[in-house]
Amino acid sequence: LLSAFVAAAHLSQVLTMSQLVQVLVCIEATIPFRGDQWCEIAEERLEILRTGNQSILSYPLADIQSSTAVHCAVMVANNDVSGFSSPDIALFLSNTWSLIPETNKQLFQVDTYSVVTYRESIRKMSKFLSSLKPERVFASYDNIPNKNDYRKMLQSTAVTLSRSVIYMKVKLYALAVLEALADYSGGKTLPLSQIMGQLKQCHDHEKTNIQVTTTTTTTTTTTTTTIRTTTTATLSPVTTTSRSTTTRTIAADTTATRNSLSSSSVGGMTRSSSEKLFLTRTVSQPRLESLLPKIRDADIYEDCKDDILDLLLHGRRHTSVFDIKSSPVSLYIYKSIGEEAIISQYETCEKLFQGKLDSSTFLSTQNENIVIDISRGFAVMSSYITNQEESESRTRTLSN
Repeated sequence: LLSAFVAAAHLSQVLTMSQLVQVLVCIEATIPFRGDQWCEIAEERLEILRTGNQSILSYPLADIQSSTAVHCAVMVANNDVSGFSSPDIALFLSNTWSLIPETNKQLFQVDTYSVVTYRESIRKMSKFLSSLKPERVFASYDNIPNKNDYRKMLQSTAVTLSRSVIYMKVKLYALAVLEALADYSGGKTLPLSQIMGQLKQCHDHEKTNIQVTTTTTTTTTTTTTTIRTTTTATLSPVTTTSRSTTTRTIAADTTATRNSLSSSSVGGMTRSSSEKLFLTRTVSQPRLESLLPKIRDADIYEDCKDDILDLLLHGRRHTSVFDIKSSPVSLYIYKSIGEEAIISQYETCEKLFQGKLDSSTFLSTQNENIVIDISRGFAVMSSYITNQEESESRTRTLSN
């Protein structure tokens, strides 16, 4: 409605009344998901204006071509939602993701929104797309578009909606596991960034580095010297066998890296880290996906579909302000147990989301390897949070 007012205000000096009415019909037609129900109503109203109705206008708009105006409006409306029939589902999902924060402003608080906040936003969109019929997306009136083109648009839209919902349900399944683990270990209000890793530190490659910085200060009666030593260490892999047929690699604990800080030279003396005489220690937090086993192509579950694998691996077409494009944890789960298993368990996820199933029971009914692997990664992520809090506390104490 506001767009129509603005258009009328700016174009009233350059368009005739009949032309302006036709522009407004096109704008009104872009109200989405009404199918073609509005078309006949629009033509009836235009006919009233064309033939004259003094309760609406003091003079008729005889030069209005009602059917032509509606045809134009149908083309504008269909073009406005053309992404639904596009074969590029990654682009469609990018556009969809850009709309999600409009109904949940908390998502703009990057690295602080909870796993529940994120999950509920995706869930609402999934439920909407699940209920949406292709006939409500595109309009057809008086053979515009022609029957063959319209049929293809509806078929393409059905595929887009179906596969997009599957993609979202895979993500929601992963979120259900994370939410249950968060609830089991301390609370669902835990920020998602503390489980997954900070958004700003996200990398799309598999390798994770830890940057360790120590700062020592030497003071004499005449000068103050600051010495900065930076050490970069790569997480050492540890090979474990959790399945009889598959050897998998997980990232090890960072004890060795922390031990590398066990001594430092301060003012010509060697002091152990246990004396806590360092001022700062910054450890960058890994991403959860770097702590999960790597699934070889030969071990990918047989019913995984290429389109979903591609979406989870490479991500949506564009980045969003509140999320990363790819879905690495979801990808790990999808590769491990396949699409059918995830969809068959989705009703159980819904019970968890609705509070009809407790977290412990939910986790006990899920694939054991999935729960164990993610739990291990979750534990490592939690240790980083604890270490960071302890480091910040020591820094504040020493600063005082």
